[in-house]
Order: sequence, then C-alpha cells, then structure tokens
Amino acid sequence: MIAFRLLWGFVGGGYSRFAEFLPTPRKLVDYLKSLISGKPQHHVGHNPAGAVAIFLLLGFGIVAAASGWAIYEDIGGHLMEELHEGASNGMMALVVLHIAGVIVSSWLHHQNLVLAMITGWKTRRS
Repeated sequence: MIAFRLLWGFVGGGYSRFAEFLPTPRKLVDYLKSLISGKPQHHVGHNPAGAVAIFLLLGFGIVAAASGWAIYEDIGGHLMEELHEGASNGMMALVVLHIAGVIVSSWLHHQNLVLAMITGWKTRRS
C-alpha cells in the first residue's frame, strides 16, 4: 500500500498528486485557525491537516516496515526494536487522529469525506 500511494502521489490524477496538496506551515496554521473560528476553509482536494497526516502516515509506515525488516534480519538489535515500536505506535495514534479529523471535517463542511475518499469525488463549493 505504501509503495502504491507513493507512486500514486507522483503519477495519479489531479488531487492525489503530492504537488497538489503539499502542506506548508502557513497553510496548516491558517487552516487550523479557520476551523477554530468556525469558518473552515473549503478544499476540493486535501486540506492542509489531511495532507500533513498523509505524509506522516507514509513516513511512519516506511519506518515501521524498514525497521521490521531489519529486526527480522537481526540488524540493529534493541535500537531497531524501539524504532519499530515507536513508529508503529505513532502510526496507530495518527490513524485515530486522522479518523477523528475526517469526522469533524465532514461535520463542519457538511460533506461525506469518507465517501469522497472512496470515490475520489467531492462536491465543489463556491
């Protein structure tokens, strides 16, 4: 899945490409402020918080997979085990946070973001 998502981030269609939703600290702060103010910015593609989650999930997944392989091959010892456990726990925590974010964002935007993630289609607002 990680390899597919990395590939899809470079060759996929429109809003799935990393270049389309590359988050910056400024974009993230502005988006989070808009959520707190109750007037959330609408993004047809990924919002900055979702974009950060995607990159972190990919990073945690890569680290967990690589460290798991290293443990299996008896490389790195205890340090690799700690790295694997930390990456795995970080990924699980981020998945929970991401799901909560999708639920909150769906409610705030009055959109079914789960359906949009499955179908790739999201309504455009003016």
